[in-house]
Amino acid sequence: MILSAGTVLIGRFEILEPLGKGAHGHVYSVLDRQLDCQIAIKVLSDELVQNSQQLSRFRDEILICRRISHPNIIRVHEFYHDIDCVFYTMDQVDGTTLSEFIKNKVSLSLDELHNIAMQLFAGIEAAHKKGVIHCDLKPDNILITSDHHVYINDFGIAKLEASDNLEFATHAYASPSLLNSGEVNEKIDFYAMAVTLYELMHKKLPFSEQPANQLTAEKNKGASAVKLNRKFKTFSAFFDRSLSAMPHQQPETIDEMRELWLVAFNQTQSSIASSSQTLWWRIAGVVIIFGFFGFFYWGFNSSSVDTNAQDGSGKPLAEKSAKAVQSDNSVVDSILILPMQTTGSLSALNYSLSDASLAVLYNRLSQFRLRIIDEARMRQTLDYLGYQIPLTNHQKKQLAELLGADYLLTGTLTKLGDQVDMSLQLLDSRTKQLTETWQQQKNYSENKILDELSNSASNIAEHLNSTEHTQVDAIVSGRANWLIRQTEDFISQNRLEQAEQTLTNLKKEFPELKQASFLEATIALWRGELIKAESLLEQLIKNTRHDSILHLKAQARYSELKSDNKKVEHFYQKLIDILPYDLSINFDFISFLNSQGQVEQAKKQLMALSKQDTQSPKIWFELSKAAIRTGDIQRALDEYLMKALVIYKRTKDRFGEANVLNAFGVALQRQGRFQQAEDYYQQALNIREELDVPQAIATSLGNLATMQSIKGDFSAAKQSLQKALAIRTEINDSVGVASINDKLGLLEEEQGDYKTALKYYRDALSIRMTLDDNWLKAESMNNIGYIYFLLSQFDEALVYLRQSEQNYLSVNEPMGIIKVRQSLAQINMQQGNWQSAYQVFSTTTEDAKALGLKEEALVAEGFLARLSFFQGNFKVSENIWQSIKDQVIAAKDSRGETEINLWLTEMYINTGQLNKARRVIENIKQNLSDEEKSGEQYQWYKLLEVELLASRGEYLPAVRLLNDFRARMNDKTSPLIQFRTLILNNWIAIKSEDYSGNFIETLESSLSPVASAHIVDWFKWQEIQAIHALNHSNWNKLENILNNVLPDLRRLDNYWRQFQFEALLYELKNNKQVPASQSIYKNSLQRILLQIPENNHETFLQLNNFPALTVSEKKE
Repeated sequence: MILSAGTVLIGRFEILEPLGKGAHGHVYSVLDRQLDCQIAIKVLSDELVQNSQQLSRFRDEILICRRISHPNIIRVHEFYHDIDCVFYTMDQVDGTTLSEFIKNKVSLSLDELHNIAMQLFAGIEAAHKKGVIHCDLKPDNILITSDHHVYINDFGIAKLEASDNLEFATHAYASPSLLNSGEVNEKIDFYAMAVTLYELMHKKLPFSEQPANQLTAEKNKGASAVKLNRKFKTFSAFFDRSLSAMPHQQPETIDEMRELWLVAFNQTQSSIASSSQTLWWRIAGVVIIFGFFGFFYWGFNSSSVDTNAQDGSGKPLAEKSAKAVQSDNSVVDSILILPMQTTGSLSALNYSLSDASLAVLYNRLSQFRLRIIDEARMRQTLDYLGYQIPLTNHQKKQLAELLGADYLLTGTLTKLGDQVDMSLQLLDSRTKQLTETWQQQKNYSENKILDELSNSASNIAEHLNSTEHTQVDAIVSGRANWLIRQTEDFISQNRLEQAEQTLTNLKKEFPELKQASFLEATIALWRGELIKAESLLEQLIKNTRHDSILHLKAQARYSELKSDNKKVEHFYQKLIDILPYDLSINFDFISFLNSQGQVEQAKKQLMALSKQDTQSPKIWFELSKAAIRTGDIQRALDEYLMKALVIYKRTKDRFGEANVLNAFGVALQRQGRFQQAEDYYQQALNIREELDVPQAIATSLGNLATMQSIKGDFSAAKQSLQKALAIRTEINDSVGVASINDKLGLLEEEQGDYKTALKYYRDALSIRMTLDDNWLKAESMNNIGYIYFLLSQFDEALVYLRQSEQNYLSVNEPMGIIKVRQSLAQINMQQGNWQSAYQVFSTTTEDAKALGLKEEALVAEGFLARLSFFQGNFKVSENIWQSIKDQVIAAKDSRGETEINLWLTEMYINTGQLNKARRVIENIKQNLSDEEKSGEQYQWYKLLEVELLASRGEYLPAVRLLNDFRARMNDKTSPLIQFRTLILNNWIAIKSEDYSGNFIETLESSLSPVASAHIVDWFKWQEIQAIHALNHSNWNKLENILNNVLPDLRRLDNYWRQFQFEALLYELKNNKQVPASQSIYKNSLQRILLQIPENNHETFLQLNNFPALTVSEKKE
């Protein structure tokens, strides 16, 4: 019945206004005259009232609901039976239903969404604790206020767990088990809540609206039929479990469901937070030679992560992966399509014809068996080089070589009346000179030009002959089995002392048990006692039946020790054939595959296991490791680690939980989210210390040390590493000792003490050379090679780096390969092999992005900008460095910010932008911690501070500061710093008459190799020597210097200070009365001035005042 305003029920409740209508009655706002307050009532429908049995049960349930007192549940007061109607009273809420809220498409932030979910969890949890199941949870039965406070309503049809089934639930929100069998339990509320949350997130239901039988059939497919919005992909595990059609796969408790949500929310929050951040690279001896070098410790065992394979050809990894799907004998041509040069107004087309033509050619040619060089990469390369269309043949050739293109497609479009003249050329870049291999020139009407371009693309493909894409051991007692299991568990947890103690008990109680020997050999292997392990396995092989599982296990382990990989795989396959569901055997095999770099095969094995057992946290944990190794880091975070963590938490496996938390740290560290990584590492350490697991504690300490060093807290990092080293040494963990030595080396490297770093790295390598692990050898060789690079000993560096590259290739480790090649490219850059360096940095940028390695991509982009700076493309360099700087500031990475600031300061001083340089120098000074004042960042900062003072004409304070700096130099000061100090000394000497007597003409013999190794610094030294010779009219010396410099200068092509040497050459020719023109160096100078703000031109010219001009003017 419908009640009108003013109606009074039982002489107490006055109807004020209707609030809504539900399936079981009407809701009104009423005035309680007795208490003088406004409340709500629900008047039940006639159908419900007329069924006395149902009404009686309903009344009982309402009275039970009165016991639920919770801020997220509408509180029920009393049940009344009036003459004309039956109703109950409840709190009145000033809000709207959640269904109306969703229909209005109210935008929610992630935090607001999370707040609503938490309230729903809390409300349902309170009801379930009182034994009440809602049974019809949906947005219509949830109220929400303007400040997003949530109230669950309409428990009036809720069922006690012991009650009989009723037809009551709304099909769209009902679980498959309820629809199929009518079974009522807490899980039906979990399911309905998951549907509600999905609808709140996506503004639609997870399953399409359709007849009940079809809807039930769709729901029986489970979450596989549900699609998530991209921004909510981290919630996949939550919905996979909560919307599963199988009750045993659904959350068992509200706590478990809430935990699934929390993990997803935290991952989403981290992802959003990191979208405004980026990574910075670990600076290894950093600043002086602009070297970046990264090392992240995996922390599961003592080995680090490896990734996808590639061969040693140097081709981009992403391109190689694409080519891998083609047959081995298939040769695919690569084409670089250059932007069209257009002339004239093209009125019929309201878009850029150059862009449109490029798009048509790309789209059409990509339909053939051709490799098209990525347009974004092409445009970026043009920007880096400062090239503008049209290109010269030399520029085209260089571009093709840098991007690895076999052919270039270039052309022009010229408007001639209502016709467009189209000229296309296909150039073969594989020959010494570009060779035209196909051309076309025709006139077309303006509105047909794009169609004709498409036809031309088909002709090109046809010209290139490209086609379009068309047995069991003896029975063991229960006690023995328990001791075996305990020992195995202790081993898996790195608790080797407890494992040995348990094994001793096992051998004492069961002296004939052969499994004890296998366990003893396993412990020996974990301790690095290879000879002992080998002897135990040999005896076991002799003393076991050849068809027994134990024999096969021993054979597999023994073959692994002997590096007989074919036998290892043979015995493991036999074991898996016998025991396909034995996780330990599968995991041992997976571990072997990983050690051999067969990561994809390991992943396939793990995926097969995950289908067999969805509740094994170890499977998900190992899958996460494999995903991280192969660069699929986000999936590891979003899915695999999340599933593992939930299961470990549910089973209260603290050790497993710590391992997963540590893995979260590793993944986040790889993404450059350092603060979040540190938080996870600390959580893992807390649990491991609580469990007293020494080896795991040492791992966490090592990981924390990496984060502390990134923040510049070197003393804390060193303290953590020394604790870890003491633990590793005490438990005789030689592999772990090597890893800690590596980290200590890295710490010393970051502080500029390269000789001490080299000692630590060598100690690590000496241990690792005894191990059969090419990944670890590669890592140590990479570290040693890079230190030699920082010490300017390039020959030694190349030996170690190339060997490291080969070892990384042998284990298919793309990240390691990228790092080594970037180190090799740095050597090329320093030696003046800029084209080679450019090609490697471009390739590694592409590879790193394809693999999701943001840090390595940033490293390469930073160096590409460095090369642009060397060639005078200052605007490009500044934009890139400023972009990187913004990102590292957002990540609160002070060391990364300092590094970019040092690069910017150098550029600003060189280009006469002294006010900018001063501001950046002040920023560097503020960011440098006391502990960082011993490293090379600080040393370079001091040299730049001296140079800035001298550039402003403040020679006296500059000299004082320089002398103070030189007095503090010691044997730890790198050779390059020493060389640059001499260069700065001489520059001040030629600028200041008061200091001119301090000019140094001869380089110390110990610094000669350094000078020859660093081409840019060598040019600076020679430039200043030449100016000094000119100022003193030492023409023979000037001629000798120029004869020495000019061949290298011409080889480099576009070194930005070329104008200075051209001016010096002009002056020398004038002295010899050889015809010479000033236009040569003035043209070069003009090119540079275009890259510098006009208001800084005068300062730039003063700083680079050509003595040649001064002398000439005097002669005139």
